[in-house]
Amino acid sequence: MSDLGSGDEGISGSSDLPEERHMKVDNKNFYFDIGQNNRGVYMRISEVKNNFRTSITIPEKCWVRFRDIFNDYCDKMKKSSDSVTADNNLPTTTINNLK
Repeated sequence: MSDLGSGDEGISGSSDLPEERHMKVDNKNFYFDIGQNNRGVYMRISEVKNNFRTSITIPEKCWVRFRDIFNDYCDKMKKSSDSVTADNNLPTTTINNLK
């Protein structure tokens, strides 16, 4: 089974595709590349660390669902971290305050 991103890169019309983007986090680089082949448009997200590359390829037809799932995780993690931050900012009572 071949992945969506293999073969036939550079099909006509690919010039209309968004340009690649890059993000560096600590010692990792993340690359977001949009490509097109005979099966359609896709996004390849690659993580590069110490010259080792791993990637996933996401077909355009499921970008909205992928985004929704990712946003759901972001929202849940934000709520979780907001809760932890709120708990850490609660006033503490010391023995001296009880007198």
